Amino acid sequence: MTKYFIVLIVWLGLIASYASAESFTVFQHKHWEVTYETGDNNDLSYCTAGVNNTEDGISVRLLADTQKLVFFAYMPKWDFEDAEGSIRVWIDSRSPWKLEATGDGKAIFSTLPSNAATVDFLTEIIQGSRLYVSTSTSPKSTWDIWVSLNGSTKAVNALMDCKEKLGKSL
Repeated sequence: MTKYFIVLIVWLGLIASYASAESFTVFQHKHWEVTYETGDNNDLSYCTAGVNNTEDGISVRLLADTQKLVFFAYMPKWDFEDAEGSIRVWIDSRSPWKLEATGDGKAIFSTLPSNAATVDFLTEIIQGSRLYVSTSTSPKSTWDIWVSLNGSTKAVNALMDCKEKLGKSL
């Protein structure tokens, strides 16, 4: 009985520390990291799965109150000032996704248009081996960023698990 009480106390302590944290890692695998994060006033909670190649990288974020996915890409050579436009994101040799995006500083972000698009996009990530991002919509342009999707199946599974637990107070 004492052993169970000690386990319960430790478990409650962990939950309390997570509840007050602004960001903590819930999963790491290969070069992927999945984090749980809250906004400044704890009024916004989300889970993020990200991967980077040295300085460049991408991440996908699921918010607590929606099924939509926000796609982020960042690169040191970019210098956006509240820019809006289209980007292309493609996985392996599949047809590219053309996404409306906003750029700010070294990063761009885009919200996928629907729940179905979120499922399709994450499925392509799981099945793919490389993801490419281009800020040019010209079909002949090359990519600005590419990242390996090695380990993405476990990372996306952890992302979905994190999202499921958002409403259950991590």
